[in-house]
Amino acid sequence: MAVLTTLYGAVLSNVVVLPLATKLQTHLTNQRLRVQMVIEGALLLHHKEFPTRIERTLRHYVAALPIREGERIVQLAERAA
Repeated sequence: MAVLTTLYGAVLSNVVVLPLATKLQTHLTNQRLRVQMVIEGALLLHHKEFPTRIERTLRHYVAALPIREGERIVQLAERAA
């Protein structure tokens, strides 16, 4: 019985929990980067920086985002301009 429950625990850990933890960690990292981007943009707006400097600063964050997400943000920015 002990060997069977150990086997179940090992399978459950490697098949369900580990991939879920990896996906959650990636999501939290991306979320943290987005929040930093919003804060940086708000601070630059508050300091009345030039729009080109704000855009240049925020594009550094877009380059750090994953490809799919970064493309979406750039498309939204181009559509807004």
